[in-house]
Amino acid sequence: TGTLKMNAVGATPKTFPVGPSTTLYHPTTLTNSGTSDNFSVNVSSVAPPCGNAAASVTARWNITEETTGGSNCTISLDYTGAATGGSYTSASAKIVDCNGSGPYYGNGTVTGTVATGTGFTSFSPFGITSDLTVLPVAFINFSGSRIGNSNKLTWLTDNEQNNLGFDVQRSEDGQNFTSIAFVNTQAPSGSTSNLTYNFTDYNIKTTTRQYYKLRQVDNNNQSKYSAIIKIKGDQSTLLTIDGIAPNPLQNNLIASISSPTKSLINLQVLDMMGRMIQQQRVTIQEGTNVISVNVSSLGSGIYLLKAISSDNNQIPAVKFIKQ
Repeated sequence: TGTLKMNAVGATPKTFPVGPSTTLYHPTTLTNSGTSDNFSVNVSSVAPPCGNAAASVTARWNITEETTGGSNCTISLDYTGAATGGSYTSASAKIVDCNGSGPYYGNGTVTGTVATGTGFTSFSPFGITSDLTVLPVAFINFSGSRIGNSNKLTWLTDNEQNNLGFDVQRSEDGQNFTSIAFVNTQAPSGSTSNLTYNFTDYNIKTTTRQYYKLRQVDNNNQSKYSAIIKIKGDQSTLLTIDGIAPNPLQNNLIASISSPTKSLINLQVLDMMGRMIQQQRVTIQEGTNVISVNVSSLGSGIYLLKAISSDNNQIPAVKFIKQ
């Protein structure tokens, strides 16, 4: 009923014997066709946070990988004995990955009480639902940096479907945004692969700071926004956590992290006694980065987020409240 970690999860299937209580058993099987990695799994008796509870299984699997990126997993979730919503239909249900940027749906099916999906490359709270309103794009990362007299923006997407492109918006105060460019999708017919986009803003009006966000637009003119990033007028010389949003929060925190170089950092969540609760490794780019951290498995309370660089440089922790 706790969190179970298994090392070196690779092409040979590994089953995590976990459950939300001493009477319910919801094992998880991972088969990783990508880079072998260490995984942790726990499960609770609540519906997935990004699915309609009335159309979902009342079980949430929190699956995390130790080193972000490189994995490609087939996931099987057994929900024997779990409650289901009144409109849940197993014949049309799939595994849903609640990654903080909108749900990503695999190509899974349900047989009996076992749901199986393939091609999962990011990890977060997972659930099973027949509420399949697929969002066009899942944002994985959004970063920016000052290069000379211009600002370079980079963003990474996953599972693009029905996507027209991205409206790039800029602000001087972080409140009032103006559209400055439109970047077309790289996958007009859709894609299940990660796609990287770049845009350089050469028309900077001030030398202090600028704020940017993306408005993703689908072919039906529906849209959603990315997180906001701030690019400072001067280059970052130290690794810093510039802020956490929202705060208080429920399932995912969005951390704004500035770095002088591209690097691999270890993000740790600590309790107020300084004990580490969870951690994940993240590759960040030079400049400002927006990183999503899944904290849905934490109990309500006050916690600290700390970043440790690859050379073991630790920066001051930032406090956040989990509701």
